[in-house]
Amino acid sequence: MRSYLLIILVILSSAPGLRLCAQDEIAIANGYADKGQYHEAINAYNEILKYSGYEEVNYNLANCYLAVDSLPQAILHYERALRYDPNDVDVLNNLDIARSRVFDQVTVLPEFFLIEYWNSLVRWLSPNGWAGLSVILALLLALMFYLLTYGKINLRIRHSAGLMGLLLGLMVLSLAAGWSGKSKSVADDQAIILEEVLLKSGPDDRSNDVKVLYPGYKIFILDELSGWKKVRTEDREVGYVLPDVFKVI
Repeated sequence: MRSYLLIILVILSSAPGLRLCAQDEIAIANGYADKGQYHEAINAYNEILKYSGYEEVNYNLANCYLAVDSLPQAILHYERALRYDPNDVDVLNNLDIARSRVFDQVTVLPEFFLIEYWNSLVRWLSPNGWAGLSVILALLLALMFYLLTYGKINLRIRHSAGLMGLLLGLMVLSLAAGWSGKSKSVADDQAIILEEVLLKSGPDDRSNDVKVLYPGYKIFILDELSGWKKVRTEDREVGYVLPDVFKVI
C-alpha cells in the first residue's frame, strides 16, 4: 500500500514539471515560427501535441503548414483548433484563406435553415459556457420554487407558473446546446483528404468513379464496409474511399 502511495506522489509531483517542459517547448517552437523556420516549427509543434491539454497549438501549427503551402495539413489543424475554440475569428479567417487555395474548390451546400440556426446558437457559447448557464438557471428555478413554497412572497400563480416554465425551458435549451456542442467537439466523423483520390460508388476499385477528391477537401464519415469508408462530401456526394487517404479531425 505504501509503495502505491509513493508512485502516486511521484506522478503528482512530476506533473508541474511536465507542464513547464511543454511550455518551454512551445516557446522554442514559437521562436522557430517567428524566424521563418517553419519546418523546424512544424516538427516542434507536432512533438508538443503528443502531450494532452495543448490543443491550442494547433492554430500555430496550421499557420506554419499554410506558410509552406501544405494546405491539407493546414486545414486539418485549423479545423482541430476550431474544436478547441469554435468562435476564434483568427482561426476562422485563416481557415477560409487555406480553403480558398485548394484546387477545384467544393461548393458547400447550405444546411436546412433550422439546422443552421441551431448550429449558430450552439456556437454562441462554449460547451462549458452552456453548462454554467444551465447551473445558473437551475439555481434560479430552485430559488423561485422555494420562495413560492416556503417564502412570504405573494405572486400571482399564473405569472409565477409562466416564469418557472420559461426558466425550465431555457435550462433544457442550454443543456441541449451544451450537449450538442460537446458532441461536435469530440466527434470523429469528420476528416480532411490528404491526397488526390477517386471517390468510388462502391467499396472496391472496380466501382464507378463518382468524382475526384483533392487534398484539403472535407468529408463526413458515414459508415465502414469491407475496409472502405462510406463518406459524404460537402456538396452532398456520397461514395467510398480507403481510410489511408484522409485524417480524422
